[in-house]
Amino acid sequence: MMLIYGEPIGSVQPFQQFDTSWEQCYSDCYDTDNCLIAHHYQSQCKLYEFGTLSIKKISSSADGKRIGIKRSFPEDKCPINMTASTDVWSEDGKVYRNSFSGSGSTWNLNYTVSKCASDSRLFQRSSDIFLCLGLIYFPSSNQCQNYTQASSYCKNNNWRSITAPANEEELDYFIAMRTTSTNNKNPIWVDGMNNIFEDPTHGGYNQSMICPDNNGIYSMCGYIGHDTCDAFAGTTFVFSDFL
Repeated sequence: MMLIYGEPIGSVQPFQQFDTSWEQCYSDCYDTDNCLIAHHYQSQCKLYEFGTLSIKKISSSADGKRIGIKRSFPEDKCPINMTASTDVWSEDGKVYRNSFSGSGSTWNLNYTVSKCASDSRLFQRSSDIFLCLGLIYFPSSNQCQNYTQASSYCKNNNWRSITAPANEEELDYFIAMRTTSTNNKNPIWVDGMNNIFEDPTHGGYNQSMICPDNNGIYSMCGYIGHDTCDAFAGTTFVFSDFL
């Protein structure tokens, strides 16, 4: 909990209020899943849910108005700028973001929850990068198309970009998706042509994850599921969308 002198401003109402000590007030908020802010004044505690709201910061304790704000930090670390940061975490297949902004005495908090579509799955690539990954198949009228067409088809279906597995967990997911698909004989396009990538978050494919050309050169496009390669090679394609 981040403890300051201040009070909520605007029309947002508390979901719970009761008389107790300041210490018990912010402790109750900490232990309550849907509580973001604890406000204490004249022995009365008010708890506010996650959402969009504003706080007026007070420079001293003269009037006794105090606020506890629930934050999500790496263990034993605090942000450099308390009012220009975003807490990001995932739970039960959803990504939660709590953004802090503002200047002077007014702080703004904005809370959002994101979830992947049913045809994709949530993966985390870093402390603050979450993606929905899945497969899109070309139309049955033309199931085999080139890399450029795969990239365009992905964007035309409202996904951020074509991508590639960033680790073994993602690779296993794509292989499993292909295995259970009715198009399981088609290999899968992945991001990258001549070592140029659309999605910077997967780190670029390495030689163990792509199929070389006839001269053994690994500078062409990456694939999953080609019969002549041990790991990568092919045509359908994988997509990603950032949360």
